[in-house]
Amino acid sequence: MREKAGADVNGNLNVDDFKSFIVEQCREELIARKVTKQEIEGFLSAFVYNRHGGTDITAVAPLVYEQDANKLITIVNTRVRANPPPAVLNEELGDRTSTLEIDKSKAKRLRSLLVQLEDKAFESKPRFYKAFTAMDMDGDGYISYKDFEAHLLKNKINASQDEVLALMHGWLDVERKGFIDFAAFQKKFGPRMSSQIEVAENENHAQNLVPSLSKLNEYG
Repeated sequence: MREKAGADVNGNLNVDDFKSFIVEQCREELIARKVTKQEIEGFLSAFVYNRHGGTDITAVAPLVYEQDANKLITIVNTRVRANPPPAVLNEELGDRTSTLEIDKSKAKRLRSLLVQLEDKAFESKPRFYKAFTAMDMDGDGYISYKDFEAHLLKNKINASQDEVLALMHGWLDVERKGFIDFAAFQKKFGPRMSSQIEVAENENHAQNLVPSLSKLNEYG
């Protein structure tokens, strides 16, 4: 499997090579089961990757060739993951309630931030796992508020701390855990994530087209 999957001499398997290997080796099974791209990326997220995007080939083989679907699901769901980021990491942002009142202008502003993020993170075909790892700035498997803020800054999307907090508390981390894991990321992030923020549109009323009584009398 090491050679087929493209692992290096140290046993590192790049996430892109890993994904390609699964698609090539399990194509018929994936089609038969109607497995989606997001589900494949969810499977990939169950593995531990180093900062170079590689995972241990010896941990991959037993799962890829596991025939018992129920056993596979159990193994994937119980794999040891790093603990979520410590609360102190978000201390500057997460230990206070957002003071940003969401009126129409603020809603438009917050939605514009998500539109910019859509353009940066999902500029081509949506690749959720790559987008997730790009926002997970410290590589711990979670997107903390500080990760999110740093990712916006890196992509030249200027947002205040109050706006970051408002986005997290209002739409992206409504349970206020202080972080987003990959499962939550798949639900909240994507090419149309800005549609989560509704902005009241101005109501345009057509002029009254019913003729007045004087006009009716004028024309008999």
